[in-house]
Amino acid sequence: MIDMEDDEMVADMAAVSVDQMIPSSVSENLALPESVMGAEVVWTSSDPELLSEAGEINRQEEDARVELTAQITRGEASVTRTYKVTIRQDAYLMYGFDFDTPAQDGALAPMEGSAGTGSALLEGTASITEDETRGSVLQISNEEGAKGVNYLRLPEDTFSEVKPAGYSVAMWVNIGEETFEHSALFEADADAAYPLTRIGANLIARINANAYSDVMGALLTTSGERGVWQHVAYTVDPQGIKVYLNGELVGQEVKDISDCFLNNKTGISQATDVMVGSGYIWDDEDVRDALFDQVQVYCGVLGAEDIQELYTSTQ
Repeated sequence: MIDMEDDEMVADMAAVSVDQMIPSSVSENLALPESVMGAEVVWTSSDPELLSEAGEINRQEEDARVELTAQITRGEASVTRTYKVTIRQDAYLMYGFDFDTPAQDGALAPMEGSAGTGSALLEGTASITEDETRGSVLQISNEEGAKGVNYLRLPEDTFSEVKPAGYSVAMWVNIGEETFEHSALFEADADAAYPLTRIGANLIARINANAYSDVMGALLTTSGERGVWQHVAYTVDPQGIKVYLNGELVGQEVKDISDCFLNNKTGISQATDVMVGSGYIWDDEDVRDALFDQVQVYCGVLGAEDIQELYTSTQ
């Protein structure tokens, strides 16, 4: 039982509570409390330009380590806690495809600002069409049961630079009524084998690469709509997966999946089969009818504000 009149006990318990609030790595601002259980908390940072005492981060081109110290005081009792926090690198666009430039012999050059230089390939009858809402977009149509037939193949090196800073996938998509709910809007694997990452038409997002995580069931507040344009995004880092719809967080799983980013043959950086509208590692059929626009893959995790900005700036 906690004796709230015992300053030393309260300070110790407040310190335990603070321990649970500070992650080992961050890609978004931290909410640093000024008071916990009636104990005052004063923060100091070893590098305020990277991580301020208010919890604001300044991401750099590479990961950076900062020591964050909490002085927790209740009456005459005081406890000091020091945390080593990694500020994850700023996310950068590895590949983006906006479909505004016509294909050359089925090959699409990446959009301006992409770090990668490879081309995406229109497989089968996948094509660029004009949409009255969004202009030039990717159209994918398949017969029932089709697997690896008509889809967009992204460059093999799409995930090659992914590090523990994680990755993000974003796109505009208009899914037709006929598409099976488990069909992959996006999947990256190794020739229908692990490692794997994907997001389905039902917005279930997954990674299986040395470790496993998914956002489904009660973790997901919506599976989206059919027949309308929606902005879909998901982010993955060693702390788990987040799914966004139209700029808003709709699901997440917080889980230690650090092993997914190991530099071995089943780490996610080894996923070289990267597809839009297809993904049959679990024998799921390709999407039957869908339109795609602004397909983007980032090295690094986009924060909630980044996702919201991406949604509003590409509407």
